[in-house]
Parts: sequence; structure tokens; C-alpha cells
Amino acid sequence: LEAIKSRNSATRQRLELELRSAAELDERLQKVRAGLTASRQRLQTELQGAAAVAAQLEEAKLQRAKAETERSQVVKELEDLRAEIAQLKGEKRQLRTDRDALQGVKESPEQVVQEDDKEHIEVMEDGEERNQC
Repeated sequence: LEAIKSRNSATRQRLELELRSAAELDERLQKVRAGLTASRQRLQTELQGAAAVAAQLEEAKLQRAKAETERSQVVKELEDLRAEIAQLKGEKRQLRTDRDALQGVKESPEQVVQEDDKEHIEVMEDGEERNQC
């Protein structure tokens, strides 16, 4: 009977030790799970932030493409206007030449250029006045 009591006591002590060890392992496992949950939440937050930044980047790309398209259109319109101005200057010179020929007045090419420059300066001054308004 003493031998059985001694074995039971030893078994009880071993089981209590294993139970404490299992409880400690369970506690450490819960801490690890809590850490993993916190890490998962942090990663999800970072992923959401990265997705927001990616969306902003995509929007910026679209805005840049739109601005580039508008810029190209403005440049083309400017080139068209310059070509039209050059054509109108040529027509103006021709009309002046025709007028002078009809009136019998002969101007030197230098006078025509000086008159064109004078009118260009007047147009520029009118434009500046309009810009100031």
C-alpha cells in the first residue's frame, strides 16, 4: 500500500508539473496569437494606406495626362493662330501694295516693314491694355 501511495504521489507531482507546464505553454500561445492578431491588423492598415496612395498616384497620372492633352491643344491653337497672323500680314501687305498701285503711290519695302512694325507695336500696346483690365 505504501508503494502504491508513493507511486500515486510521484504521479500526482509529475501530472501537476506537466499541468503547470501546459498552462505556461497555453499562456505563451495566447500571447503569440495576440501578437499575430496585432501584426495582422497593422499589416491590413498599412495595406489600406498603400492602396490609398496607389489610388492617389493613379489619379495624379490621369490629371497629368489630361493636362498634357490640354497643353497640346493650346500649343496647336497657338501655332494655328501664328500661321493665321502670318497669312493675314501677307494679305495686308498685298492689299496695301494693290491699293498703292491703284493710287499710283510707290512705297519702298522698308517703308512697308516700318509701317507693319508700327502697327504691330500698336496692337501689342492694345493687347497690354486689355491684359491690364
